[in-house]
Amino acid sequence: MRKTLVRISVLAPLVASPLVLGPLAAALPAAAAPAAGTCTVSESKYTPKANKWSVSGDGFPANTTVAVKGDNGYSNPSYAVTADGKVRIVELTAGHYTVGGVACTGGAAPGKDASGTAPGKDPKAQYDMGFQKGFQAIRNSCTATRPKTLTEIDPNYQKGYDNGAALAAKRFCGGKTDGQKGNSQYDRGYQRGYDSTKATCKAAPPQTAVRPDPQWLRGYAKGAAKALTEFC
Repeated sequence: MRKTLVRISVLAPLVASPLVLGPLAAALPAAAAPAAGTCTVSESKYTPKANKWSVSGDGFPANTTVAVKGDNGYSNPSYAVTADGKVRIVELTAGHYTVGGVACTGGAAPGKDASGTAPGKDPKAQYDMGFQKGFQAIRNSCTATRPKTLTEIDPNYQKGYDNGAALAAKRFCGGKTDGQKGNSQYDRGYQRGYDSTKATCKAAPPQTAVRPDPQWLRGYAKGAAKALTEFC
């Protein structure tokens, strides 16, 4: 009987040893995971290209490769990371992107149309995007043609486009935009002034309850002056 008790006393510390070591093992720090990095998706409002989105990442393992994917179908399984841990990809279509499994902030739904706008967005944002698009189109070419699909999208974008085109025409084209005839405020005023003065030889613009757009009035005066020279 005594021998049995001795054996139990010898084995007892062995059974208890995990309980003693448990807290010590829990106190040891876990191996640190490598930095995941961060990334953003941004849009250029000053380029006429349809592929105007870019991905910028930082904090990724230097001189390695990462997989870049977009919900628009874009996929590059081994994009090179620079020596300072950065990733930069330009001229991408609208979408939401991931770099090395990290979801980037920003971006837009892949269904966003080529004009750079989408239904239901903020009116000011729509106007600003349209303004930049119209301004850039005429700045690039004074004979640029107004997109035929412009009337099918948000009216705020359409208004912004016309006003942007009119401002570019004033700055770079002497106020004349042949390709935009009948669409911008200036051109609509010009056509009205020309036609009205041609018919009546009276150059004064019509009296309205709402003051016309300044560009419309400017166009009207120019059109009326031309008609006076030609017909009156």
